[in-house]
This record gives sequence, C-alpha cells and structure tokens, in this order.
Amino acid sequence: MRDTGERLVCGVTNDARMTQEHCARYVFAMHPFCTHKLVLDAAAGTFYGTQILSWAATHVWGIDIEPAAIEYGMEMYQTDNMTPVVGDVTKMPFPDKMFDVVVSFETIEHLKEPAKFVDEVWRVLTDDGVFIVSAPEQSGSAWHFRDYNDEELEALLLRFPHRQYYGQGFGQEHLILKNQIPNTAHDTHLYVCRKTA
Repeated sequence: MRDTGERLVCGVTNDARMTQEHCARYVFAMHPFCTHKLVLDAAAGTFYGTQILSWAATHVWGIDIEPAAIEYGMEMYQTDNMTPVVGDVTKMPFPDKMFDVVVSFETIEHLKEPAKFVDEVWRVLTDDGVFIVSAPEQSGSAWHFRDYNDEELEALLLRFPHRQYYGQGFGQEHLILKNQIPNTAHDTHLYVCRKTA
C-alpha cells in the first residue's frame, strides 16, 4: 500500500517517530482497558493497531471506510480474534451496546461531522463502556478538516460523564501522561471516556 500521508502504513511510512507515537497509543489502550473485552477500533486504517488490541481483547472489530486499507491490513496483521468491516464511522453497521470499548485514534479530525461519530460511539457502547479517543493539535495536515486543542476535543465528549485527559508528545512520543498538557505544536490530546461516572 502506498503512503499518501492520510494514514500510517507501518513498514512503508518513513518516519520512525510517527510510527512510535501511533503504536504507543494502541499499547496504552490495550491494557488494562481492552483486556478480555469486546473492542471496536473505529477508523482502523491499515489494522496495525487493531492487531495490537487483539493481543489483549476477547475479540476486536476494525472498521474503516477504505477497502484497500482493510485488504492491506488483513494481509499484514490478521489474527484469529479480529474481524474487518468496511464502513463509515458516522453510520456504523453494528447493533446498539455491542462493544465494551471503542478505540479511535487520529480519526475525529478527519471527519466533517464529528458529533455524529461521537453519537454512534455512544450508541454501540455498553452501558458501562469506555471510549478512548485522540486528536492532534496544530498538525497542519491537508487530510484534516480541523485539529483540536484539549478543550475543543473535550467539548465533543461532554455527554460522557467521566472524562480523563492524557497528553502525548513533549518530545517523548512513547509516553502518554495523565493530565499532561502539551506545550509544543503537534502534540496529541487523548481522553478516556466512560458512560458511567
């Protein structure tokens, strides 16, 4: 698969730091949040992260709108407890309350209607479900409708009664720090949101 800059293609993307920061988010989500859970990786891209989640999850579904990305991902990263789905994250083909955890990294900034996506996440999560979401600040990417600072990202997540902020960046992309506010451009904001307080 060709690297267009829209999504990370491990082994093709020629940026070790970007690969490290993306994989670190999935490792963060994997344990304890996804351990023995039914998990959705929303906008899974090339499925490298879906594979990471599968190492802990009971089962993980990955949904992405791009069939070529899914095909590449299944060739590279397929595991026995992983199911690929072609679909739009703002209109997901899953029943209500199907997932214990929804993970979505570097997605919301690509969406024209991010509130629809958050509504769909709420719908497919169990009553005590967890949503783990991230977005970059000041990335300058042509693929983004917009980037988010921490307050703007949290404003999209207000229906979740419990939201814990984490930051990633600060020159140490492998670290995800609780309550750490990024202080340089293109750091990443991450929230762990729960449907119950």
